[in-house]
Amino acid sequence: MNTYYPPNTKFQKVKLISTEKHIIQHDKDENEIIEFKFEEIPPKSKKRVSFILSILKNGNASIILPHFGKWKEYREITAPNTIGEIMIKSSRFWPLKSKNLRDLVQILKNNAINASEFIQLAFEFVNQKVTMK
Repeated sequence: MNTYYPPNTKFQKVKLISTEKHIIQHDKDENEIIEFKFEEIPPKSKKRVSFILSILKNGNASIILPHFGKWKEYREITAPNTIGEIMIKSSRFWPLKSKNLRDLVQILKNNAINASEFIQLAFEFVNQKVTMK
């Protein structure tokens, strides 16, 4: 049995509490995975497995749950002749005129209740779906 193991960071300390035999491995993205090892379980038998992940907050909670601002602020920082416009200029690596990219942005925006959640959704999309070749 495998499960994700949250990392220790400057914002959290994680501790696994379990009496089950286990090892911690890394997946292809270097995420830690707890792999529990069991003896063979006979057919029609049950095995109860329990473990505790203790996660203690560290640091500044406002950094962990950031607020990125309002839509109006984003329109202002990306307005023509601003540094924001230069930073998000279309290129072959960042094809802003792509219909697929515009559609993706619209989907994320439609599913976000505010600008902060939109940025979090966009970050998670890039983090999970975009790979370097």
